[in-house]
Amino acid sequence: MILPLIKMLEANVTPGSLVATAEITGKVHFPGIYPISNEASILELVSAAGGLQESANLEIGEVSRINQRASGSEREHIRFSLQKALSGSESQNVAIQPKDVVNVFQQSNWQKESRITLGGEVVYPGTYTIKDGEGLAAVIARAGGLTKFAAPEGAFFARESLRELEQKQARDLAQNLSKELAFKSISNSFGSVAVTEVQDLVSKLTVVEGVGRLIIDLDRILSDENYDVQVEDGDQLLVPTLRGEVSVVGEVQVATSHIYNEGWLLEDYLKSSGGLRAQADSDRVYVIRANGLVDIPDSSWLGGEDTLIAPGDTIVVPIDASYTDRLTLWEKSTSIFYQLTVGLAALASF
Repeated sequence: MILPLIKMLEANVTPGSLVATAEITGKVHFPGIYPISNEASILELVSAAGGLQESANLEIGEVSRINQRASGSEREHIRFSLQKALSGSESQNVAIQPKDVVNVFQQSNWQKESRITLGGEVVYPGTYTIKDGEGLAAVIARAGGLTKFAAPEGAFFARESLRELEQKQARDLAQNLSKELAFKSISNSFGSVAVTEVQDLVSKLTVVEGVGRLIIDLDRILSDENYDVQVEDGDQLLVPTLRGEVSVVGEVQVATSHIYNEGWLLEDYLKSSGGLRAQADSDRVYVIRANGLVDIPDSSWLGGEDTLIAPGDTIVVPIDASYTDRLTLWEKSTSIFYQLTVGLAALASF
């Protein structure tokens, strides 16, 4: 409703005059350009903009004004106090002139209420308000610490900013795959590309949800005051219950989970899953530890006899990228998509 009025004022302004509008920016509910009367003031413009936000600085604000002179125009900056204007001070309730720009500043060190969610084996799980610079150990202490059934070595810590980054990387990778598929389609190697599978992977990467996991050593965080993680708004910590199984996934005969056997090595679990399939890459077998760290044996699982497995670990046997002729990005794409899937599966297990 305001825009047509502003356009009418602009269309009817007389030569040499300024349009009777003023702009307000900053911490008001509806910043923008508003028509003004001859007796408009700071408080009237603030009211027209829907009032102040809770983060508005009441001590200092600023009006930027254009002063027309014979030699040209000159901009002037006028400071005011909203607190004093609201208390009745006429000198601080500055009169507004055409083309003024009023800036309502934000309070210094202002931040919205930040929260972190603790779940799983903590004494008092729930959502906690956090202060700037607070550490994870302090928040856990406020939650009563961990229960006797907790497995801190398998703690899952997720951060919203990392989740958004992962989703962006997945989208970028999907776009690169689409470009390469288009290039392959007009090259001599098109016949060797598994087009349907790649298109399916591109579709999955486009809609995949990020996990945002940050690998932490929760035992050390709770025991070493010099080793901590500063928490952020939207962080999540899930502390699992003590687990007694080991999972084997990927290119094995039977992908399954096994009861943890003390002293069993990586090779023992692979054999218990039926061994490797023909398309398995035995030189790239790796272990995702319960805390999210990835452990890669020295050479292959045949020579990795020193690779001990712990409860909650996941053994991953990837496909051999050279088993069939695939796109150069296929291996990276599968790896990223699989890691996200493993992360989501870990979240679902709590």
